[in-house]
Amino acid sequence: MKIVLATTSEDIDKFILSNLGQAKIIGIGSNRRHLLKIIKRDPPDIVILSTFLSGEEDFSEIIFKIMEYGNCRIILLAKEKDKVLQDAFFLGVRDYLFDPINPSALLSRIHNPMSFKEAAAVVKPGKRGILFNKKMDLFFAKHIPDESVVSLEAQEMLQGILNFIEEKPQSTLEDNLFLIEQALIGYCKTAQ
Repeated sequence: MKIVLATTSEDIDKFILSNLGQAKIIGIGSNRRHLLKIIKRDPPDIVILSTFLSGEEDFSEIIFKIMEYGNCRIILLAKEKDKVLQDAFFLGVRDYLFDPINPSALLSRIHNPMSFKEAAAVVKPGKRGILFNKKMDLFFAKHIPDESVVSLEAQEMLQGILNFIEEKPQSTLEDNLFLIEQALIGYCKTAQ
């Protein structure tokens, strides 16, 4: 297992480095741009990412680029009420730890990912507001300009999710994503 650290904490980094076992640290991101260079050069299995990581790039953009370059699991270290949690959840982050970060809990999280249900209970994704929808529409339009160009891997993942929520595939990506979003909202309401 290859891991990139971007925790902004030397103490946490030292603890993880000395207690990791078989996993290998392939880089330590000192800022957002540096982190992306590491991931693009050698995609890891896990990125441990703090919302406090410095940089000019938008944090949602960083999460998207990590997924694009590395297609890896992200463990997000954040404040409990951090505004980026909703964006991160909708971009696919499913592992969270909140300040103050317990290094032992982080080590455990590396080996024991959160389930979707656990992540939803922690983040409590709600109905997305108009501003959030516009932000995400612009964000995805920038990165996926032609809806018809969806990778085979993404199509298979989409089909798997639709099967899981027991919905029939729709004709457009937008309609399929809407079905998934509605299922998530319903699921989160029943989980509370």
